[in-house]
Amino acid sequence: PAPAPPDRSSAGKVLVISPGFGIMATPAQLRTLERAYGSAVVCSNQHASPEEAGFDMAAGILPILQEITHHKPKAILCASKGGHYMRELWRLMEAGGHDHLKGIAYLMINAHPDLTRLPQNVKIILVQGVKEEKWPRERGYSDNGRGAGCS
Repeated sequence: PAPAPPDRSSAGKVLVISPGFGIMATPAQLRTLERAYGSAVVCSNQHASPEEAGFDMAAGILPILQEITHHKPKAILCASKGGHYMRELWRLMEAGGHDHLKGIAYLMINAHPDLTRLPQNVKIILVQGVKEEKWPRERGYSDNGRGAGCS
């Protein structure tokens, strides 16, 4: 017999950063998360795309920080363009004063090609989607075990 599925009722919330995740364009992605985690999935508000002309990350990250404070997620997910926000969260964490960000697990789908390092002592999963259009990588891409070309 197959093992019982894990009890996710006490797993905590999962915050999905909207830009790049395809909540509107590919709702099946969100439905997959909701099937796995139910009401624990919280979608961030539709924040500005960090790739828009004149985008100010110092101002743009504030609503996401407020959502993190409000929802207290156990994990934060992003994809493609949302990775800019994730990188800023990691930068703030390393700069100090944001220790509450260290206990969160992070999942980044389709890492930005400019990502060259990851924060220390943080749970991070990087994956590359086979249908990624923004930053595609060849099938079989290898980063020598460092993650997204990170050292």
